[in-house]
Amino acid sequence: MTTVHNPAHLVRWNSHKSYLRALETAGIPIIRTAWPAAGSSLHLAELLDDRGWSDAVVKPAVGNGAREAVRVSSPSLLREGQALVDRLLPARDLMIQPFLAATEDPGEHALIHFDGAFSHAIRKDQMLAGRAFSMDRISIVDPDPRERALAQQVFEAIGGAPLYARVDTLIDGDVVRLMELEVIEPVLFFAKTPGSAARFADAIGRRLAN
Repeated sequence: MTTVHNPAHLVRWNSHKSYLRALETAGIPIIRTAWPAAGSSLHLAELLDDRGWSDAVVKPAVGNGAREAVRVSSPSLLREGQALVDRLLPARDLMIQPFLAATEDPGEHALIHFDGAFSHAIRKDQMLAGRAFSMDRISIVDPDPRERALAQQVFEAIGGAPLYARVDTLIDGDVVRLMELEVIEPVLFFAKTPGSAARFADAIGRRLAN
């Protein structure tokens, strides 16, 4: 029998972005989000008008790395966003969020934890413009204490810290928001932080010893 240290039920739950809804219910701040369900119909312009969002992001509720994500900030991009909705929504759940300027400055941070203990953090690369991911644009950061506190709140909300987790955060004015919780196969940026791989190995060793 294979032992999975990030439990299968947690990995399954984490594979659909609706986990953010559950964490929001538990008191974790996230970005306001509309959740169009697969098989429903959606007129994107009406939704954005109703929400008062002049700049928004449309993306699948299952996916990563900004794949098939569209930023809607102009009439031409609205047409592109509606085309994405028309193509994906018949079979896939979507999520729509207002675009926050804070994602560009100061940017999102990814806080990496092993067994609930903070290891290191990086400033994430902005990928919505369609450019390819580049490790060269990743920089090490010292996260705000509020970001580290939010990560611990997230672990409490999911019933305890997994073996490894990446908690992506955004300081949006006076609010620290959870952008993503990654417990499946996140990039952990070992190459950017000497000693981080050894800390992960130590955490694995402790799990195996128990």
